[in-house]
Amino acid sequence: MKNRQMPKNNLIKISIVIIVLIFSIFLIISSLNIKLKTNKTVLSYDEEGKINYRVYLKENNDFSDPYLNEGNSYIANLIDEIISTFNYNFIANEKFDFTYDYQIRAVLSTYEVGTKDNQNPLWHKEYTLVPLTTKKLKDSNGYKINEAVPINYDTYVNDVNSFLAGKNLTTESYLTVELLTNIDGLYEEYNEEVKDTNTLTMEIPISDGTINITTKDDVTSSEDLKGDEDGTITNKPLAAIGSILLIVSLTILIFDGFKAYRLNKEQNKYHTDIDNIIKKYNKIMLRTNKMPILKNKRVIEIANLNDLIELETELKSGILVYEKLKTNETWFILIHQNEAWIYKWKLNGDKD
Repeated sequence: MKNRQMPKNNLIKISIVIIVLIFSIFLIISSLNIKLKTNKTVLSYDEEGKINYRVYLKENNDFSDPYLNEGNSYIANLIDEIISTFNYNFIANEKFDFTYDYQIRAVLSTYEVGTKDNQNPLWHKEYTLVPLTTKKLKDSNGYKINEAVPINYDTYVNDVNSFLAGKNLTTESYLTVELLTNIDGLYEEYNEEVKDTNTLTMEIPISDGTINITTKDDVTSSEDLKGDEDGTITNKPLAAIGSILLIVSLTILIFDGFKAYRLNKEQNKYHTDIDNIIKKYNKIMLRTNKMPILKNKRVIEIANLNDLIELETELKSGILVYEKLKTNETWFILIHQNEAWIYKWKLNGDKD
């Protein structure tokens, strides 16, 4: 069985269509601002928090300065006021819209001696030193809080003494002062929420002896907000041209692919039919790769293969079978003396 080669013009056509297809894909890709969808850092921000304080003293004969700096031990009954400054900074690498709020509150708690770390207080009282403050910012990359809060030491000593009056208790008391801050925003470019909460804390013992003030204010951190990055079209005309070329080239390829499939199916049936005929009449038919010379013969075309077979039975000259690949025809040729009888079988099944 001979395999029919694809015509040269079909090969050229398919090659051109494939080139157009590749070019259309290139145009579409070029029109996009391609950002692979991936979880990446889209916003980074830093936070810093610090509490500074000075301990101002009542009039006394022991200290010449009106206040003592932070980080010392203090005699409780000499303390007048503790001026505490709460500093907090939030800074991002991109601008976005957000709301932030903050407040400073204090809680005075009294415990039985030695039970502070494992039991609830016997008594506590809450104070608002700076009320809740809320602010909205647009297209901003951060905010700062700087609040100085005076803490009158005797006020809290008196409140503890009022609670303990008439009670035979051995206790220890602490004033916990906290700055609470929250941010709630939206980074619209990636539709990512920015939410964060922070607390700066200082603890002041309420006592008759010597005290040490402690702070939990070392807020120094960096955060990375992760988001998904999508592609966007930046050149719509280019994308439209690329899409049209893509659709046209795909349509041609699909149509030609269907034609090639159908042609291949027809060719298989065509070759099978020829092979079956040759097998059936193998004693009188012989396949040849070279077209017989018919120049000096009187050529007679026969309309029916059976007529040609009957003629061969009479003349005993044999039938040559030659396939013309370019025209998808198979010629059955009977040559006798100066005459040649031909029956043509075409690929589409028509018989001349």
